[in-house]
Amino acid sequence: VSGDTIRINGRKWFATGGAHPDCSFLIVMGVSDPDADRTARHSMVIVPTDAPGVTITRELGYLGWQDHVAPIAQIELDGVEVPAENLLGERGRGLKGAQVRLGPARIHHAMRCIGLAEMLVELMLVRARERVAFGRAVIDYDTTQRWIGEARVEIEMNRLAVQRAAWLLD
Repeated sequence: VSGDTIRINGRKWFATGGAHPDCSFLIVMGVSDPDADRTARHSMVIVPTDAPGVTITRELGYLGWQDHVAPIAQIELDGVEVPAENLLGERGRGLKGAQVRLGPARIHHAMRCIGLAEMLVELMLVRARERVAFGRAVIDYDTTQRWIGEARVEIEMNRLAVQRAAWLLD
């Protein structure tokens, strides 16, 4: 921070929605006071995506996940300057602000993973019904049925754990 301006240099990885064509601003958390207590070093700043020095480097996928609603981006911030009024909350309170939204975000990602697991079990069932080995559909073998059953149990256990975590968070 210099007077009425905040200068930002760095890279933001896994910026949710950052690669969407309608994304008009970023919430960037960075070190604003490196000598402060480790929980008071960071601040959050609103950065317009059209500010000079902001470059959407590439869209990122992870574990094969493609998010068409809020595509994830890698973003370069090179000498970006924004007005000091773009500081989100108080200086040095960025980590606290991030913690508030991390819990719900983790629940959201866990629910998406459960949905993905459900889809994979459905694909496993289709494959097991179609694939023939030694004259029988693979689904007719005890081992295959056990694997499918174990997958269903794992999904249900995780679904209940996520529901409980969401309930506790609420």
